[in-house]
Amino acid sequence: YLLNSTDIQRRIERSPRLREILKAAKWKRSEVIQQVYLLLLSRYPTPEETAVAEKYYQTEGLGFKPATDDLVWTLINSKEFLYRH
Repeated sequence: YLLNSTDIQRRIERSPRLREILKAAKWKRSEVIQQVYLLLLSRYPTPEETAVAEKYYQTEGLGFKPATDDLVWTLINSKEFLYRH
């Protein structure tokens, strides 16, 4: 269900909390990454996690919002998220 649910995808794409994060962070990658980690894992990302996410945001042809949605999907499917929730 968490890996490829259209319901989860729709919830991520339409999330008011995610929109608030994007607006408050003024679409700055590092700030969005931190806020998404805080929202989903209740902690800041490590420097290594930040670097990986930053690099992913720079993928050619990938927009900012889709990259953010992908980050959310990734964290939701992490063992840490499943353990916490």
